[in-house]
Amino acid sequence: MNKYTEIAEKLLKENNITVKAYRKNMSGIAYIDSREVVIPHPNGKISLLICLHEIAHIINGHIKPVFKGEYLAEKWAMDTFRKLGFKVPQSYTRRAKRYISYKLHQAKVRGLKKIGNQSIYNFTK
Repeated sequence: MNKYTEIAEKLLKENNITVKAYRKNMSGIAYIDSREVVIPHPNGKISLLICLHEIAHIINGHIKPVFKGEYLAEKWAMDTFRKLGFKVPQSYTRRAKRYISYKLHQAKVRGLKKIGNQSIYNFTK
């Protein structure tokens, strides 16, 4: 077992979260009410960050609007990754910014008039 897997398993256990399934692709799903996640095997930096993102969703619970919940999950994942002594890869930071930008765009198309949190907007820049 590598260090990334050990970290993920420790955080999952500490937060009483069960892995429902492992994915082959680099995406995840959090089932907040049942405290389950579907994640890639956390055997590298990016897959661990994705796992941390899904853990954050369960810790944070249901947050509306969706872009805010996604932003908070990304922020928690990256902050936790840094606290663990790792540097967040630029590729992940770019991916996270694009993802939050997309979620903001979706909200605007659906009628969002105001973001309400300047830090979310600043994160995407």
